[in-house]
Amino acid sequence: MIARALCLCFVMLVVASCGPRYVEFYPYTDEGSMKPRVALSSVVDSSKGKLPWSVSEEITEGIRYQLCCEGKLYLPDQEEVDSCLASMGNVDRFGIDLMPWKGFCNTDYVVFIDIFERKEEPYEKGKYYPIFPVNAPHTG
Repeated sequence: MIARALCLCFVMLVVASCGPRYVEFYPYTDEGSMKPRVALSSVVDSSKGKLPWSVSEEITEGIRYQLCCEGKLYLPDQEEVDSCLASMGNVDRFGIDLMPWKGFCNTDYVVFIDIFERKEEPYEKGKYYPIFPVNAPHTG
């Protein structure tokens, strides 16, 4: 019985040690050059979906995890980014004026993702027309 418990503990230790060793991203590459610094805002869910879990949290964590695995970008801690956003007050995130975002949270880039409502409709011949006709003359 004790041998099985020890064996189980050993297997769990081996499996746990295969995961990522750190959560934070390092701001420098192995060669010593700085990685691009990107502030990834929490995903906003404007879709009004009725799911029993937070889709925005799931997508935000998934994107951060994928970027972490690639290791090509430096992302500040999510709480730090959210705190910087909260301190800015009511600023239009998708507006034309980009000056409020210059140097935001000491990063080079700021990324905002919003989930919008959508619906799928079956295609019916003759009901939908292209926005840009195929035979239109080129004006550019």
